[in-house]
Amino acid sequence: SLAAILSLDYKDRYILDGLYRSDNVSLFGPNVRTQEFFRVSGAYRISKDLDINDINELKIRASYGTAGLLPPFGAWQDNFSVSNGIATANIVGNPNLGPYMSKEFEAGLDFKIFDRITGTFSYSEAKNEGQVLTVPLPALVNGGSQYQNAGTLETKSYEGTLGIDIIKDNADMSWRS
Repeated sequence: SLAAILSLDYKDRYILDGLYRSDNVSLFGPNVRTQEFFRVSGAYRISKDLDINDINELKIRASYGTAGLLPPFGAWQDNFSVSNGIATANIVGNPNLGPYMSKEFEAGLDFKIFDRITGTFSYSEAKNEGQVLTVPLPALVNGGSQYQNAGTLETKSYEGTLGIDIIKDNADMSWRS
């Protein structure tokens, strides 16, 4: 693996972060052994530029990135069983078997108001392509099955948190819900 990371923060207002990674993995088929992944994210702290009554923190953020999951050990190789001297393919090798790729976008808003109430709201979309599945092969090619990058799954989600400091600035006790 080879990775590079870059992080920039200008005046604690504008935040940019990036990552690039290149992997060469023997679990991938020989035709696709090297895979590349990346991530980029950014944020803007609006509350550093605008003085809005009772709003202590207001930040928007977004990110996009890719990641890969490994196929099972030996999945790109042939696997045979022998019975009565006859070899039968259980798993037919796939030299083009690569990782199962996940691509995700997320955007969100973080805030703190009245120096007591905090919250985050996020929206994300993820697309997982090339899920590694065992696919049955026709009898014409000696039957058996083959691991292939065959599945796709898409998800969208909304997420939020809300917190409040009910008792704070007390040396003996604090209460946050």
